[in-house]
Amino acid sequence: MTGPVTAEGFFVPRFSPPGADCCAPGVAVISGLPPASYGPLSGTGTAATHVAALAALVLAHHPLFRAGPSGPARDATRPARLLNVLKASCRPLPQLDPARTGAGIPDVAVALGVAPWGAYPPLTMPYPGSSELSWPSGPSAAATSLDPLTAAVRAAGLA
Repeated sequence: MTGPVTAEGFFVPRFSPPGADCCAPGVAVISGLPPASYGPLSGTGTAATHVAALAALVLAHHPLFRAGPSGPARDATRPARLLNVLKASCRPLPQLDPARTGAGIPDVAVALGVAPWGAYPPLTMPYPGSSELSWPSGPSAAATSLDPLTAAVRAAGLA
């Protein structure tokens, strides 16, 4: 680690290079391991897969990247537009080194247009509202505070 750890457990690992546009989880991420196993991996490659997956989702589902009457979906401005969408969806981490965290952690729902765009407060918990989550059992187990997000993801055709 370099520098402070936030109350939520976010920190900048030593391998995090300066000059980032955004950041993603990259320490002890459960990953597939050969030949047919799972285990923790760490590194910039592990973090990059999170952002690459988000970029693929945005390219597949965001209206800015669909061909239509307004013009082609693929042109010379496409990479810059994609980077702008990813950076605009980020939740800032002001407690950490901005040279290494960039704009912050991308918010998938915002980047895909499932959640509203806007100025969001800095991320204060890994999952906003998670302190209110409980893991109920019994007949009410299906109702959690994630139900609206699940419904929005299904409505957008992402699940």
